[in-house]
Amino acid sequence: MPRKAHPRHAYLELHEGYYRVTMGVPVKLRPIIRSSRLKRALGTKSLIAANELKKPVVAEFKARIRSAWEAIGGQPRSELEEAVGWARMLSDAREGNDRYVDLIEDEIVRRTEEIRIEYARERWVDIETDMGLEQVEDPILHENSVERAEKFKAVALGKATPISLHHEEYLKGLKIKPRSLMDDRRAMQIFLQWCDERHIPPYLESITRRNAVKFKNEIMSCTGLGWATCTKYLGRIKKYWGYLLEGDLIPSNVWPKKRGWIESTNSSRTRKGRSPTTKWSYFLLERPT
Repeated sequence: MPRKAHPRHAYLELHEGYYRVTMGVPVKLRPIIRSSRLKRALGTKSLIAANELKKPVVAEFKARIRSAWEAIGGQPRSELEEAVGWARMLSDAREGNDRYVDLIEDEIVRRTEEIRIEYARERWVDIETDMGLEQVEDPILHENSVERAEKFKAVALGKATPISLHHEEYLKGLKIKPRSLMDDRRAMQIFLQWCDERHIPPYLESITRRNAVKFKNEIMSCTGLGWATCTKYLGRIKKYWGYLLEGDLIPSNVWPKKRGWIESTNSSRTRKGRSPTTKWSYFLLERPT
């Protein structure tokens, strides 16, 4: 088993005397992210400085990989995949008036509690009772575990539907070239990462007309991609929403109906793509060096 990198060197490598962040991309995600490794130069020769500068970059890279997994239905054996499995089991039981509905719901609650107390720190407090003071365990919960537990419960009980839940099934029904299928996955990844950065829960129930229009207005500036590419990606997302609407999986299609998604101008700047001004300038554009 390979040794883990020392925390001081994790995700760092020297390149021509300067440190840069590097993170491997799972094989299954490489066609979507279009790279085998994500890399970002930090512009420093100091290891101490590099360890501070790498933190937001590492968080961004992890978010990109996470959104790519979600774009293809979730990482294998992940909590999301588990929650979706419980949601389908519960839905089938409810539709068939199964007498095990309550049992399934109780098991979901039990599993949620397991996730909630994961990584909790032990703490004992004194509680006053009729018999005097009694010590009881009152663990200090880890913030990340609480958030994970809430997401798991919402999905497992069918109260929240992951945006990409039906995406792979939708793609299987399309009669288009593999390259075009990859455009659908990239469009989904861009949208999911945008939701993550705007703190919008990645569920169908969270995507309102207001959020859809906001994404439409921001996609060019936040990705640095050209008008034609952004329009193509928006069209892919709109067609997916149409598929969901046709299957009665959502109440309405929140995406604009007009073909002219983004206003185009005659300037060469717009035709060639805007100059990236944010960290999204690296999005989908990084290559191994």
